[in-house]
Amino acid sequence: MALGTFRRPGALPALAAILLPVLAAAGCSLQAPSPTSVSVAWSDASRQGVVVSWDEPTDVPNKIAIEGVVTASPSYLKYTKVGEPNTVTLPRSAFPVDGNYRIAVTHGTPTAGSSSKPGYSPMFDTDGPAEPVVVSAARSGNAVFVKWRAGTRTEDYTPGDPLDVPPGKQLFSPAVGRAGKSLQVLSRNTSLAQRLLKNVRPPYRFQVMAANEWGSVWGAIVTADTTAIQAQVPAAVAYGRPTMVRGQVAQNRMVCQTSRCSVQPIPAEAGIRVVLHARDRMSAPWRAVGSTKTRDGGHFVVSVLSPGTRMYRVVAPTTIRSAAQVAVGSTSKEGVTRTRVRLVSAGFTGGNLKRRGQAAVAAVTIAPAVNGRAMLQFWSGRAWTNATWVPIQGGKASKQFGATRPGIAGYRYVIPALVYAGRPIEGVATGSFVLRTF
Repeated sequence: MALGTFRRPGALPALAAILLPVLAAAGCSLQAPSPTSVSVAWSDASRQGVVVSWDEPTDVPNKIAIEGVVTASPSYLKYTKVGEPNTVTLPRSAFPVDGNYRIAVTHGTPTAGSSSKPGYSPMFDTDGPAEPVVVSAARSGNAVFVKWRAGTRTEDYTPGDPLDVPPGKQLFSPAVGRAGKSLQVLSRNTSLAQRLLKNVRPPYRFQVMAANEWGSVWGAIVTADTTAIQAQVPAAVAYGRPTMVRGQVAQNRMVCQTSRCSVQPIPAEAGIRVVLHARDRMSAPWRAVGSTKTRDGGHFVVSVLSPGTRMYRVVAPTTIRSAAQVAVGSTSKEGVTRTRVRLVSAGFTGGNLKRRGQAAVAAVTIAPAVNGRAMLQFWSGRAWTNATWVPIQGGKASKQFGATRPGIAGYRYVIPALVYAGRPIEGVATGSFVLRTF
């Protein structure tokens, strides 16, 4: 019998029950047509909602979903019922920031799910603004005039984005941070990209919040850090030897959290210039005598050959790293390095082994190469005893005498304190040098 003549009651449902699985197995679909002309637009000038609209030939319930494009899809869903218009408003908060999305509209209900293929809106992004960038920061005394510009993104992955706002609409909120206070917003949502800061003393922090239709971001940060120097000045050094001053530069920066701003230490950068200053007396001006740059962590070693007793300090000049960053200079505590006479050599010329009656020559060479006198002493068995003054010429002194007493005898030179080039130099005694007589 032909199917067209089969009219028994209940036959059509039975036939459908047979054919539907067959059609499904063959890849045939009985889904309703997809919604078309899916569009998105802002609900109003406040941009707090996104209006989704679509077309379809019949009045059916719809399911509206936000679908990520190379981005995770949010869980937000919206449904419409039969008889409701083909438009809904989704809150802006339903869209995660910094992603690419499109709206998928299908026929569907919360219980039955989707019964059609989706119709898609054009792709759009939810990118927040790029960080604003400092253009210049002109400092004069306790005032700073800052200019900035809007940041730019390197590439637009959603050209023709229907939710993009025309250029030139980006708004800024500049703010300044001071110690112990919350971040102070100076003006809100202004298109002006410059600000004069008055009466700001380091350390301080200036930053700008940029906002667009999707979110906000801080940028255009200008910091004025403070520095502190700890320097270890050696107590004494021999004339002409390096006076090695070691130390560390510490940096402090204003850091602003949600509640308040505070000054916090930061790792000092390598390359901070430090200058060694010296002066001979309290009333004399400081003069730069050496310089170096810090290593990682702000550590430094700076040295200069010792010309005599004098005072030292270390100065870190104000460093402008860029328009956005300045480190205000600082000075260490001063210290005094005493200089003592440097012994170049001391002993018996021609050896210390002599026959009885043979001449022995006790000699000493010092620096600086001054003229003066030195005391030759001998060991009496109990104490050092003065023998004679010996003239020093050009830093050298020698005394000849006869080796008269067999045995071992100890000698030394004592060089008194002196003044050289206007600077005091402490005296020194040589070590013992021995004469052996047989």
